[in-house]
Amino acid sequence: AKRLEAGAMVLADRGVCCVDEFDKMVDADRVAIHEVMEQQTVTIAKAGMHASLNARCSVVAAANPVWGSYDKNQSAMANIGMPDSLLSRFDLLFIILDKKEEASDRRIAAHVLSQHAAPPPPASLSSANSGNAGARGGSHAGASEEGV
Repeated sequence: AKRLEAGAMVLADRGVCCVDEFDKMVDADRVAIHEVMEQQTVTIAKAGMHASLNARCSVVAAANPVWGSYDKNQSAMANIGMPDSLLSRFDLLFIILDKKEEASDRRIAAHVLSQHAAPPPPASLSSANSGNAGARGGSHAGASEEGV
């Protein structure tokens, strides 16, 4: 049985398609995305089937600089390393720079770590007589033998 499977942009019809690592896209996909962003359709001719699928979506894409870090002496197009014909399809282009400042980096890292650190247990649960046998591998309240 022949069947077509919709890609991300067809599934995002009338919505938003978010693409990460846009700079890593292979040339064949770059050609295909030109049609989608210009015509808002995906044309498929495969195994005797011909279809035109709607892909009326907004595209939000993220890409990394070609040289690993942004070179302020080069143009945005040179830093991104994508053809102008593809970049011109985007209405907005934002350049987000990482300012290398040790004090700021340490402050941000400390904040991120504090958001992911486990909070200390309340005093009533930290004593040995708290009855928290589940944490020591004892009983598993509410779990069946199969689920353990």
